[in-house]
Amino acid sequence: MGLVVRHGPAYLGSARWQTRVTPGGFLRWGRFTVTGAGGFTTRRNQDLERGLGAELLRRDGLRLQLNLRYDGGRSEADSPELAGLGSIDATVRARLVLRWEPQPGWAVGAAASTDVLGRTGGSTWDATISRRWDLTEQGHSVALGLAVSGADRRAMQAWHGVSAEQAARSGYPGFDARAGLRVVQASATYRHEFGRAWGAFIEAGMSHLLEDAARSPLTRRARAPAVGAGLAWRF
Repeated sequence: MGLVVRHGPAYLGSARWQTRVTPGGFLRWGRFTVTGAGGFTTRRNQDLERGLGAELLRRDGLRLQLNLRYDGGRSEADSPELAGLGSIDATVRARLVLRWEPQPGWAVGAAASTDVLGRTGGSTWDATISRRWDLTEQGHSVALGLAVSGADRRAMQAWHGVSAEQAARSGYPGFDARAGLRVVQASATYRHEFGRAWGAFIEAGMSHLLEDAARSPLTRRARAPAVGAGLAWRF
């Protein structure tokens, strides 16, 4: 179990920063896992997928996992910038994740997710690559990561588009957001283990919106940094 603190934009494209504190945790029962706030609570950080997961395949560095996770959507109250736009409904997303470790320290991943309740969440996809360097045998490490994600028209319109009704209420110009790339993100993470029971991490990242996500009138800042830290206790 653990606690994660992150400071970054209130939502993608926001000019307002927000600090969030969320619980982290990890439980495994055979091929099934429950993970909160990422998988930093595991010693080797291999169980990264938040939510309820089922491992479908593990073979020669290849891993396939299916997850269900809660998506809290977006509230109009999150920021004055969203006034008149209404809220994006919370939903549950199914996410299929393929992760490959071609050699120690390297990991390549691809994932696709969809709104299983058929609300406004639509479908998204992402691709990742990371490199980890183990500094000591006790679990101290540094990692660099790069990720790019995209979404279908339904998801892009929900998060970055402005319908005629929303334009009338909010004063934003109408905007029809098309399917395509959404954001590219780079990150650096340092992990420190305090014996077998305690672990911590600090991270810094930069995100840059792409294509219609960057062109949206809702986007006040296309490029934004973020920082985070977490502390975990294992038992």
